Amino acid sequence: MFPIERKLGNLKDYVRNKAHPEGSIAEGYIAEESLTFCSMYLRMLRQFSHDQSETMMGGGGATLYVFTCNARMLHGRKTVQWSQLEMEPAYWYILNNCDEVEPFKAEHKEILKRESHLDLEDRHRKSFPKWFKARGNALHKEGSSEVNDELYALSFGPDNTVSTFTSCNVSGIRWHVKQLEETKAVQNSGIMVPGLHGDRASDFYGSLVSVVKLNFICGYSVILFKGQWYNTSPSKKRKRQGIIRDYHLMSLNTNIQWYSEDPYVLAAQAKQIFYLDDPQLGGGWKVIQKIQTDTWDVPENEEAYDAETNYDGSIDQEDEAGTPMNVRDDTVYSGIHLRRDDVEPETVILSNQDIGQRMFTTDEDYIEELQSEDEENSVQSDDDSDFD
Repeated sequence: MFPIERKLGNLKDYVRNKAHPEGSIAEGYIAEESLTFCSMYLRMLRQFSHDQSETMMGGGGATLYVFTCNARMLHGRKTVQWSQLEMEPAYWYILNNCDEVEPFKAEHKEILKRESHLDLEDRHRKSFPKWFKARGNALHKEGSSEVNDELYALSFGPDNTVSTFTSCNVSGIRWHVKQLEETKAVQNSGIMVPGLHGDRASDFYGSLVSVVKLNFICGYSVILFKGQWYNTSPSKKRKRQGIIRDYHLMSLNTNIQWYSEDPYVLAAQAKQIFYLDDPQLGGGWKVIQKIQTDTWDVPENEEAYDAETNYDGSIDQEDEAGTPMNVRDDTVYSGIHLRRDDVEPETVILSNQDIGQRMFTTDEDYIEELQSEDEENSVQSDDDSDFD
């Protein structure tokens, strides 16, 4: 079936009154467009016209932040076995971004400080997962309130059998890996995640490489995005610059990458962005567009619109003949001074007779008076020439 045939079939479904098929189609089409437009303002939802396979699946009643991602896996599923070396950066990122684990991390650091302060962070990262598993298991057996079922499942660690996907739907936003964009006209792989680089707050920009689902005991799971991250650290050298800001535009150098050893982020943290080719800077440079799909910024009233667009207050009116004329609001130019301070003022003295004469003289009379004065002057000049 051709696309036009499917489209005509959809239009026929709008017909309710066969006596007036055109009107039924028009009403049905307007209703669908209106509902689609209104659905853009609803969070956590996709348009009703999309396939039902894209509906959201919640976190199964979990309260732990890392387990509460509203996501649904769509296409390209593969099941692989990860080694301990491959699992370490993904599992560490989960532990490092879970607020409920912070008390255990602080406790573990205090134990390490008693031994030595050298390479504290490196030793903490290497030994904490194993220590946290033993600590969580002991508290869970004691029935302590410090460790519930979710924390116990998190401390036990993920299964080495990992599922990867090429497409997913997270909180109503469609994602697919960068590799699929080679054969598609759309772009859904741009990622932006706020974070810290050292002690400095920084936004991380990248492209989605893979969607990873880690399974834990008790039926819990964590959705991670594996990204290809671009270097945004400041540099004095032009070739090593990762990002350039030009007024309201921001360009990113996609030729320079970093964080290849820690490529994972939580799917719930990712914000979708779009990359456009930068024609000025050339190869590898992309202009970043942060406005995500189905998000609209419409002014609530005319005053807000005027403030954003620097509206000059002009209004269109009509004169008595019905001809439109543009009336300018003088309040806009209230800040402009028409007095010059760089020259001396000139004083013009008029007698009362001149003032009264100008007040009661029309423009035509005044012009005729000037013309008569010119004629008298010309006649007088001719007489003077005759005497010569």
